[in-house]
Amino acid sequence: MYICTKTNKPMELTEKKSLIVDLSSLKDDFSEAGPLVCISLEGTLFRKIRPSNISSTPKQWLDGAIEITYSQADQVEKNILIQRPGAADLLVELSKHVSLMVYSSQTSEFIDEALLQLSIVQGDPDNCTDLEYARAEAYYNLDVWSRDQCIEAKEGYRKSLGTLSEFFDSGINDIWLIDHKPEQVDFSNHVICVSEFFGDPDDRELYKLIDKMFIN
Repeated sequence: MYICTKTNKPMELTEKKSLIVDLSSLKDDFSEAGPLVCISLEGTLFRKIRPSNISSTPKQWLDGAIEITYSQADQVEKNILIQRPGAADLLVELSKHVSLMVYSSQTSEFIDEALLQLSIVQGDPDNCTDLEYARAEAYYNLDVWSRDQCIEAKEGYRKSLGTLSEFFDSGINDIWLIDHKPEQVDFSNHVICVSEFFGDPDDRELYKLIDKMFIN
C-alpha cells in the first residue's frame, strides 16, 4: 500500500460513500470477487450483559436471551447475550453475495463461544427449516479477527482496515466494516455505521440496513 505524503491516505483509495450490492448484476457476472464485509459484534449484532447487571435490564428484553460461559486468562466468565432483531437475516444475505468475516474488539475466547451459541439457538439442526439452517450456518462459518488484531489505545481498541487490506487482493476499496463506532476505525469512510444496540426487541436497524444495502 502506497501512502500519499500530502493526504496521508493510500494512493489507490477511492472515496466511496456506501456499500450497495446490486443483486441483478451479481446474477449474471461472477468474474469479479465481491467486496469483503467485516461485521462487529457487541453493540452491533447483539448486546452483552454481565449477570450482575441483569436487574437493570427490562425483563421483556431478556426473552430469548443466551447465556454463555467461557474460560479466559484462567477465569470462568459468564455473560448474557441479547441477539439484535435481524442479525441472523443480515448475515444470511451478506454471506450470499460478499466475503464475510467478524472484526471485533472482544477476545477470541468470547467470540468463539458467542458465535457457537448464537448458531445453536437458530434452530435444531435435525428438525429445522431451510432458513433456520442458513441462519445457524451464517454464524458458524465466519472467519474472525479479534482483539489480537486491534490496536490498543487509551480510548479503547481501534480496528485497522488498512492492515486487513494487506491480506485482501482487492485492497482497501473493497473492504467495509459494519459497526457503531466509526471513530475507532482507521478508514471511517469505509464504515457502514449503525446505531448502537442496547437490547430493545423493537429495534429495526438491521432490517433497514438490509433494505438500504441490497437493490434489485
